[in-house]
Amino acid sequence: EPPLQHSRVTLHHATYLVNGRRIEVSREGKRSSPSAFQLGGHQVFSAWQLAAASMRKGELAWIRSPPAFAFGAIGAPPMVPPNEMLWFALELMDFRAPS
Repeated sequence: EPPLQHSRVTLHHATYLVNGRRIEVSREGKRSSPSAFQLGGHQVFSAWQLAAASMRKGELAWIRSPPAFAFGAIGAPPMVPPNEMLWFALELMDFRAPS
């Protein structure tokens, strides 16, 4: 079953531009660790929040995110242009229900 609202979720992720260029992978590089956040908070992209809320432990999802659910009109120069659609590969590693 998927996590409850306000659960603490942990997921690995990869971020790609629509042209296929890889921006970030949580399993590689300096950060080489999964991301953890609370569902319903404002710590990560809205796209991640929405996807994680419907995933089950161990599930892998590819999601296409409109700009409003990622970096928005500003983007993240120089890596992500303004108003850029993104692809995310997300793997829900674990979650802990709110206490």
